[in-house]
Amino acid sequence: KVNDSTGNVSLKIVEGSNESGIMKLIFSAVETGEISGEFKLTPDALEGKFGAEDSRTKELLENRVGGLNEVLTSEFGVDVRLSVGFDGLSQMAFYQGEEGAPDYKDSAVSTQSLYNLTGRVLSFLKNVAEAV
Repeated sequence: KVNDSTGNVSLKIVEGSNESGIMKLIFSAVETGEISGEFKLTPDALEGKFGAEDSRTKELLENRVGGLNEVLTSEFGVDVRLSVGFDGLSQMAFYQGEEGAPDYKDSAVSTQSLYNLTGRVLSFLKNVAEAV
C-alpha cells in the first residue's frame, strides 16, 4: 500500500540455475507509473538498473539511488553499482530476458541475501512513490 492507494508488484527471484542471483521486479502505482528493475547479486558486487516510464519518477529515482547504494553497501558489504538508465522492462523481458536490459555473469548467492535485497528495494520504491 502506498499512501491511500494500492499498487502492484511483480517479482522474480532466480536461484539454483545458470542465472542464479538475479532479481527482477515491476512496481506499479498510480503515483509513480511503472517502475522496473533488474539486479544481480554476487559474493563481490551488486549491480543493477532501475527504469521508469514517468519522467518525474525517473528523476526521483536518479536523485535517490545514491542513498540506496550507500545503504546496500553497508548492509551487504559488497561493491554496489545501482543506476537509473533504461526505460524499463517489458513484460516479456521480465519473464524471458530482452536486449537492452542489464547482462550479468552467473554466480551463486544465498537465498536470504536475495530476499533481503528485495525488501530493501521495495521499501526504497515505496518511499519514492510517497514522494511523488
